[in-house]
Amino acid sequence: MELLTKIFGVNDNGTYPYTYQAVVNILDEDDSIQVSYFADTICGLITFLKKRGEDPGRTKVFEIYRGQETLIPSRCYLGKDGLWYSRQELCYPMSSRYGEPGREGSCPFQGRSHSVV
Repeated sequence: MELLTKIFGVNDNGTYPYTYQAVVNILDEDDSIQVSYFADTICGLITFLKKRGEDPGRTKVFEIYRGQETLIPSRCYLGKDGLWYSRQELCYPMSSRYGEPGREGSCPFQGRSHSVV
């Protein structure tokens, strides 16, 4: 069980995905060469992508839940300017996506690692 906790996080209430994946095309509009990054939290993943300077136009973000990969609409993690949201800006669209509007001071991903692999 400890291994599952490390992989899927400790805050699994059945509502939120187990993990998130970003797939980045190395070349414009060419999906033959890609790099994938994984994280337990959407905020950890997007913060990582932002720090690395990854181009949002070359990146797709997926949630992985119960063996299914689902593309997350870019409006959930990109602003109208096409740039990555900050960690705080991600809270409302992502928690609303799962039917729980974000409340200030609460985080549905509390207890999960923000590391990216």
